[in-house]
Amino acid sequence: GELSPATLRQLRDRLLVGLQSTDEAGFLAPFSALVLSEVARVDRVQPYLDDDERQALLMAATNYLRDVRDYRGFINGDGWRHGVAHGADVLLQLALNPALGREAASPILDAIASQVAPSSVAYHFGEEGRLARVVVVVASRGWLEADGWQAWFERLADPAPMASWNEAFRSEASLNRLHNLRAFLLAVHVRVSDSENAAVQSLLPGLKSAINAIP
Repeated sequence: GELSPATLRQLRDRLLVGLQSTDEAGFLAPFSALVLSEVARVDRVQPYLDDDERQALLMAATNYLRDVRDYRGFINGDGWRHGVAHGADVLLQLALNPALGREAASPILDAIASQVAPSSVAYHFGEEGRLARVVVVVASRGWLEADGWQAWFERLADPAPMASWNEAFRSEASLNRLHNLRAFLLAVHVRVSDSENAAVQSLLPGLKSAINAIP
């Protein structure tokens, strides 16, 4: 590549600092994540990180996505922020990286699950698709068996603290959760329903159960 490993490491370090930014304008953290996804892609294509560095990058990326609370996407006059989508992009590159093994599945899927169905916003900037892409790649790696996917989707579809999803129609926050969950599940389904990959097909029973569990 055109950038040396030393330069890539310096860039990574600056971007990891940017991930922790709390600037009120809200641009630095999500765009640090977006550029970091490219830095992670380089390591996937032409490895330059050692195992410890790669694990540290995975931890930083999952922590960032879990901690996103600024859900602004595109705003006229401002442009994009899109923190959830950009956080998912970093995890996509890490999930694709052959140097990472099945131990990466749990932190990646936990981070994805944490942002599937927030109650404070109804996603409408394609966030569900960016999250879904990561899940499909994790499935393609064969890191989880069907029962693991069943358990993961059951957790997503759990309406708690509501007794059932029928109660969602009583509040805006609960409707946001329902909207976001439905959009995510359907986004995953679109991407896997025609797959001939046996590892990908292993998530279908759990996915279909989750879709059937919501109104």
